[in-house]
Amino acid sequence: AAITHARTAGVPLLGTCGGFQHLVIEFARNAAGIAGAQHEESHPDAPELMVSLLACSLVGEVMAVEVRPGTRAGDAYAEASVTERYYCRFGLNPAYLDDLVAAGLVVSGTDQDGEVRIVELAGHPFFLGTLFVLLFTGLAIYRARRYRLSRTNWRGIRGALTGSALGYSLIYFGSFLLKGLTLGWSTPA
Repeated sequence: AAITHARTAGVPLLGTCGGFQHLVIEFARNAAGIAGAQHEESHPDAPELMVSLLACSLVGEVMAVEVRPGTRAGDAYAEASVTERYYCRFGLNPAYLDDLVAAGLVVSGTDQDGEVRIVELAGHPFFLGTLFVLLFTGLAIYRARRYRLSRTNWRGIRGALTGSALGYSLIYFGSFLLKGLTLGWSTPA
């Protein structure tokens, strides 16, 4: 319900790792019309496995992600290729990619083999899913290095990520869903 609310009400949402997986399932069920979309980990015998076991586990891997220019992810990274750390064994089942794209999901990042690693929703203020955990090596740290953020500037980036203009955001990490204004963010030293 929370992912559906974020998607339909324009509330910013960032889903990482498991959050990416559940974002994809919600979108498949409620936007692409694939009502039986399931996750292989919890429903291994389901006929429509939207999220399936990866051919090769990415747990602990650090890999390049090719970021598509002109997307929210592309604008955020401002780099064509970035390196990110993964902690997952499941990802988007490529058999359903065309259906999801036809329904409006945008693939904004892939690995070196063309496998989906970042998705977003066109026309939404900030609806983004990453199969990696960008909190470890990604966006916020990259921005901090690139612009040498002071504490004041860091708060500005943090505010953008938490959707302060809309009042709150939803940040979804696996099975945890948090409201952006209650996170108790820490500021880099």
